[in-house]
Amino acid sequence: MACRGAHILWSVLGLAACGALAVRGDDWPGWRGPARSGKSAETGLLKTWPVGGPALLWKASGIGKGFSSVAVVKGTVYTTGDVGGDLKISALDDTGRILWQQIQGPAFTASHGGARSTPVVDGNRIYLVGGSGRVTCHDAATQQLVWERELKSLGGAPGGWGYSESALIVDDKVIVTPGGSTGIVALDKRTGQDVWRGDAPCKAHYCSAIVIRDQTHALIVQGTGSGLLALDPKDGRRVWSSDFSAGNTANCPDPAYEDGYLFWANGYGKGGICFKVECREGV
Repeated sequence: MACRGAHILWSVLGLAACGALAVRGDDWPGWRGPARSGKSAETGLLKTWPVGGPALLWKASGIGKGFSSVAVVKGTVYTTGDVGGDLKISALDDTGRILWQQIQGPAFTASHGGARSTPVVDGNRIYLVGGSGRVTCHDAATQQLVWERELKSLGGAPGGWGYSESALIVDDKVIVTPGGSTGIVALDKRTGQDVWRGDAPCKAHYCSAIVIRDQTHALIVQGTGSGLLALDPKDGRRVWSSDFSAGNTANCPDPAYEDGYLFWANGYGKGGICFKVECREGV
């Protein structure tokens, strides 16, 4: 799709170049990988598939139902699923054997019930947003609950299909989208306490936020039911916004950034929009 020609000036942040954090190539610590780009640094992949497809290495059962993807860190696979009336975090080894399971909170049983968030692994901590709005931090070694918060207690209101985002880790913060009067918030990843609450109310939909950054600066971009929001991760201040796709039935895809362009597309006949991002210092 051709770009709309809109220019977003990040003069406040003073970015000169925008990129993603480098991580180990063999880790996939959360939703859509280390940079939320869906790109893997793995090499040696098959260029053609054998007849019948690649051989099945393993499969796992007993992990519950839902729409969760996987995180893979140091050979351990983390995912979530609804088991009975509970949302459970499951950890599996590289043969598919379940190492442990831990209850995160209640299962989401409303429209299209099931798990709807991917765990995010940061160091020895696992962060997860439940469909009903419970945000948790678990210790990966002991499986113990470190802290928990409720998005509804932060002024939030979920969409009809529940909270469906995967938390974003930016430095020492956990970024989540309660929606409502609060919009987007940052929690201390060690304690779960408020770091800031954003200044842009919005409707929570079904996207997960991304971060655009260089070596010293960053910008959080999230798709919401009220459009695109871009916030300064230091204090939650709105840097800019776009009302494209505001009021759409369901805004689900994440915004995507590459080589100076920010793209966002949505269904229900809405289409997409592309911004040319210009990083100007002192403008």
